[in-house]
Amino acid sequence: MSFFDWTPQLDVHIPAMNEEHRWLIGLMNKLYEQCQAGASREQIGKSLEDLGKATQKHFADEELVMARMAYPKLEIHKRTHHQLLTKLGGHVQRFRSGQALGDEFFQFLKFWLTAHIQGMDMQYGDHAHARPMSRIA
Repeated sequence: MSFFDWTPQLDVHIPAMNEEHRWLIGLMNKLYEQCQAGASREQIGKSLEDLGKATQKHFADEELVMARMAYPKLEIHKRTHHQLLTKLGGHVQRFRSGQALGDEFFQFLKFWLTAHIQGMDMQYGDHAHARPMSRIA
């Protein structure tokens, strides 16, 4: 069973961003499955690193999309991205110091996906479709 499944409620109506969200979900599911299966710390660490890099890339891509559409809440969104990366970094540091990735980590990921995508990301998707000239991807 997957940790998290893509649902229509996560569709921000910008295909490129939907694909990146699906990519992140796939990486999160892989990491969860490795933890559940008792994979080595090395394997889990590599998957955690991959998730971190993918998250940074996605946030940069998303911010570029918002800038191109002149999204008025871009700076707020950037601050939220920074906060999420800081929290993710804290979990990574704890893992590197010897702690396992436990329920708190996976609850953070699940909250991030549902709250951030269904909340903030939906707003830039709505903005893009309210202004046909601003549609991106």
